[in-house]
Order: sequence, then structure tokens, then C-alpha cells
Amino acid sequence: MTVALETPHRTPTPPPRPRWRVARAVDTFRDDLRAPAAWPVLDGVRGIAVLAAVAWHVFRMYPAEHVTSASVPVVYWPLGTMRFCVDAFFVLSGFLVVRSWVSVRRSTGIVRGYLSFMGRRAARILPAYWASLAVLVPLVAPVLFDQPLRLVGFLTVNQYVKFWLPERVNPVYWTLTTEWHFYLLVPLVAWLLARFGRWPVLLGCVALSAWWYLSPPWRLPAGFVFGRLEQFVAGAVLGQLVAAHARGAASRLVELVQRRHAGTVIVGALLALGTYHGSTFGMGGRDLPSALLHPAVAVLIAAGLLRLLTGGTSRLLMRPAARFFGTISFGLYLWHYPILDHGEVLRDLPVPLPSFVWTTVVVAGLVAASVAAAALSYVLIERPFIRRKPTSRDTAEHRTGPSSPAGTLARWPSRRSSASRPSTASRSAARRIPIPSSRRRC
Repeated sequence: MTVALETPHRTPTPPPRPRWRVARAVDTFRDDLRAPAAWPVLDGVRGIAVLAAVAWHVFRMYPAEHVTSASVPVVYWPLGTMRFCVDAFFVLSGFLVVRSWVSVRRSTGIVRGYLSFMGRRAARILPAYWASLAVLVPLVAPVLFDQPLRLVGFLTVNQYVKFWLPERVNPVYWTLTTEWHFYLLVPLVAWLLARFGRWPVLLGCVALSAWWYLSPPWRLPAGFVFGRLEQFVAGAVLGQLVAAHARGAASRLVELVQRRHAGTVIVGALLALGTYHGSTFGMGGRDLPSALLHPAVAVLIAAGLLRLLTGGTSRLLMRPAARFFGTISFGLYLWHYPILDHGEVLRDLPVPLPSFVWTTVVVAGLVAASVAAAALSYVLIERPFIRRKPTSRDTAEHRTGPSSPAGTLARWPSRRSSASRPSTASRSAARRIPIPSSRRRC
């Protein structure tokens, strides 16, 4: 008689313990930073730019709180370079957004392509922006509920049509209007570049921006889209040069920026212009040198990016910390100023510490709170709307099933592609904005 073998007894494996949401968020950023990206160095550029924006506003609110633009100490002049973070964001936007539009138009046509393009731009910017409005308007500007037209201006990203309106809620909102209006002009810019060539269009936009800065028409602000258009176009020209280099086309300009000391020259020129800009804290007069300052900065930033994207390297920009801040740059841009501004009252608390020490502690805490708010904004609001192409790992999991054991927590939404990221961040208006309080820091 044959006896069947008894199945060996196995102790069931207990299901994994649920993980805290903080740990899941940390895994989200770790996975995103490890995931392949088309332009990983641009994450670092964006991260350095947004940190410069935060540093500038900390500087204006605390060490230089009582310094006026008419009497800036010489030691503060080079710090004006930090204000060029705005220019860097606009150049990055022109580089990424125009490339995105050209790609979409070729695959879907003009009408469907434009609707798809604007839908992606709206999905990338509006959720986080509207979330910040939902928090800030009731807290700092409830009077807007009695002013429906102005509230609609904020909701439709047209608040900067009135140069003083962004100040009512969050001064850095002005750049969102400039960025949004550029999205509307992207098809025209792409057509002009294809029809007339990159250099005539860039020179024409420089002339337009200089004229707009010297005499803005219709009581519009100097930082309106036509006053900053050359920066977006400089980014679009950069995109054409990078694409031509990728196809193997020879370019004297690429050879020039790849020379040994070209990077040092570019950084030195930006520092020199920043020193000039910082001599008045960016509140210079309506003269031709001031009108040509931002176009010159845009060209230098585009040249530096051309060096990085065609063979140059930068360990600083590729570090995980720089790329992390680039990932949360939009949220950090939206939240840092109101947190720093309204958290300033903490300095007046009675504590048994020297004033300088307590102020340092307060500033560090407010900056940390801004980073935390930006991280939450990215994980909970921005990331679900981000689209990306599937990676090889995604394809493998689709074919063979998920690699994680049953019962484990599902992964957070997939990582975004670099081409879908915004390039908005902290900015300061070129026109002097009247502020009711005595602090003029923006």
C-alpha cells in the first residue's frame, strides 16, 4: 500500500506592518530622484534657483529689513545676483515649454495639440496654485471675497494685470501671470522662430522688452509678459541649439561655451551684473542700462545651460540635495514668502535668549516649515497630476505583475518627466509696488 506524503507544516508569514505616511513620502522622493529623467541637471538648476529666491527674501526681511534702495551698503551689492533666480526660471520655461509644444503639435495637430498643451500646463500649475489661494486668501486677504472681480483675477492667474494686486495675498504670485501669458503665446513664438530664425526673433524680443521696461503702456507693469519675453525666447533658442547638437550638427556657439574657462567667464559676468543690480536692490531708474540688464542675464543663463546640456558637468547640480529642491521648487516658491512674512511675529516672543540667536532660530524654523509645506504640496497635490513616460521597470511590472509582496502598500503615483515640470518660482517685480507696511522686501 502506498502512503501519501504529508504536506510539511509552514508558519504563515505575517503581513508587513503598515508604514507611516512620512516614510512613504520619503520613499516617494527617493524613487523620484533615482528614476531616469531627460534633463537631470535641470533639477539642480531649478533647486539652486529656488534656494536663491528663499535666501533673498530672508535677507530682505531680516538683515536688510531697514535698508532702502537709495542707500545699499557696498557689501550687500553682490547679493543682488540672487534676484536672477527669476530670470533662470523664465529661461528654463522657454526651453522646456516650447519644446513640449513643438512635439505635441507634430503628433496631434494645431488645435488638438494646443488644447492638450494648455491642459497639461494647467494641470501642472493650477492645482498647487489654487490650493495656496484656498489657504492664503481667507487668512491674509478675506476682503477679496467682497471684491469678486479681483478674486476672479487671482483664480484665472491674471492678478498681475494690476501690478499692486499680487501684494494683497502673496507678492511672488506676479510671476505666475507672466508665465501663464507666455503659455498663450507659445504657438506664436514657435512659429516666429521657424519663420524668421532664432536670432532675429531674439533680437526683436530684446528690443520689445527694453521698450516695455522704459515706458510700459496702458498702466501695465514692467514685468508683464512683453517685458520679459526675451527671457522665454532665449530659452526657446537654447532648445533649438541643444536639439541641433543632439543631431550631430556643428555649432561654433557650442564650441565656444565648451571651452575650458567658459563656465568661469559666464559665472563672473552674472556676478558682475548682479553686483550692479544689487546696488539698488533691483529698484534702479528707467534707463537703458537697466532695461538691457535682464536680456543680458537671460543670454548668460542660456549660455550656461547650453554648456551643461551639451557636454558640461557640474557635481553641485547633480547632487541629490540640489535635485530634491528642484523637485519641490514650485511648492517652495508658492509657500516660502507668506510663511516667512507672517511668521516674523515669532521674533517678538519673550524668550531667554539673545535677540540674534532667537532670530536665527526663528528663521531656521520658518525655512524648515516652508520646505515641509513644499514637500506636502508636491506629494499630495502636484504629483498626482504629473505625467511621464513609462520606464523599463514599469514595463516589467506590467508584464510580470508587481514585484512587491501581497499586502504591502501600493506605490505612490509615478514620477514626472523633466519636460513636464514648471519653471516658475520666486520672483520680484521690476516696478516698485506700494506696500502699506514699512517693509519693502520683495
